[in-house]
Amino acid sequence: MKNKLLILYLLLILNWINSAYANEFFNFDITEIEILDNGNTIKGNDRGTATTNDGISVAADSFIYDKQTNILFANGNVVIFDSKKEITIFSEEITYFKNTETIVTNSRSSS
Repeated sequence: MKNKLLILYLLLILNWINSAYANEFFNFDITEIEILDNGNTIKGNDRGTATTNDGISVAADSFIYDKQTNILFANGNVVIFDSKKEITIFSEEITYFKNTETIVTNSRSSS
């Protein structure tokens, strides 16, 4: 009985820890990354991809992500792909407001 309670307790703790890390909004797969401002700003260079749990991926030459405002800036051959809506957008520079799920292109873009 004690072992079952211990296992249940450990599972609850692991689930809580897992959900704490699930709040990260972007996963970065990039060659060069800098973490600034005590982890509140992430800069990525040398081409890479930022993906969300919502099925949106942003590929670009460089990124700046502000964790406090949940805003991602991407520039240089930006390709945005929404796998749920099957939409692809090409641009040179974008701003992605994660809280409102809004993408603003700051230069000429096409789909």
